[in-house]
Amino acid sequence: MITSCPAKVYHEMKNPPDGDAKHFVIGGCTHTATLEPFKLEEEYAVKPKEIDGRGPLTKDYKAAFSLMQDHAPEKRWLTPSDYKNCMEMAASAREHPLLQTYLDDPATIIEGTGYFTHRGAECKVRPDLFNPGAGVVIDLKTTQEGDLHGFSKSVRRYGYSFQAAWYLTGLQKMGYNPKEFIFLCVEKSAPFLTSAYAIPASEIERQKPNMSKACNIWNECMKTGVWPGYPDEVQTLSLGGNLQNNRLSISDIAGKFNISRAFVYKVMKEAEITTQTFGRKRTIDITEFANAMQKRAVA
Repeated sequence: MITSCPAKVYHEMKNPPDGDAKHFVIGGCTHTATLEPFKLEEEYAVKPKEIDGRGPLTKDYKAAFSLMQDHAPEKRWLTPSDYKNCMEMAASAREHPLLQTYLDDPATIIEGTGYFTHRGAECKVRPDLFNPGAGVVIDLKTTQEGDLHGFSKSVRRYGYSFQAAWYLTGLQKMGYNPKEFIFLCVEKSAPFLTSAYAIPASEIERQKPNMSKACNIWNECMKTGVWPGYPDEVQTLSLGGNLQNNRLSISDIAGKFNISRAFVYKVMKEAEITTQTFGRKRTIDITEFANAMQKRAVA
């Protein structure tokens, strides 16, 4: 509602993302295996490597697998390798001291849904884990980069600070006393390392006006039925004085590191490096790319 525009929010409401997309299924399976393993067999299943001796590319396999899906419409299916990775991510997450502290506490609420009103808007929270006694909210994140620099980048890119403020404010309005919002990260590739990060209280306070603004916009859109897009007037870009000093184009990065452009794009995708456009050139941060290359070399 704020960082993009209401028109996009409305479009996504009318055209929700495919819940069976691979990254959603892997993320969901990891969450279930970590927090609610007793539900795993009800909600997820492993695709057979072959059916009656026939491989996945054959018509007979596809027909037989389609029948399996029809008989278990509530299940979401993963390849054996993806399922194995989910189990290893879940095992790693469950070994983290945070989860060992709160998972077995009878007071802990797992995947609980709560409702509250803010600025007249009907709102919802669904924390992965909330322990009312300790006032701790834990949100499980699967990520490519669980190190401090990498996850800080994800926080900025995906608006996780806003999420933390939303959950803490919502729980307060419901009568609880949440004290801390913690992201428990587990990396998507071996050795599936874990890390934990908290959003500073000052950042939570900074996001609260954005929360109110989003609810105000939502109310206006719901009342009028008008979901505005981007402004029509010409806007002035705020690029910062030294923004380009540490950035190079894709071609320049390829030349600097003596690699192909295709390889540059591959590294960018793996490390989730974002680009910024200056003139007609897409640029990336040299330091981010160098760090990604170094991690690749170590791996």
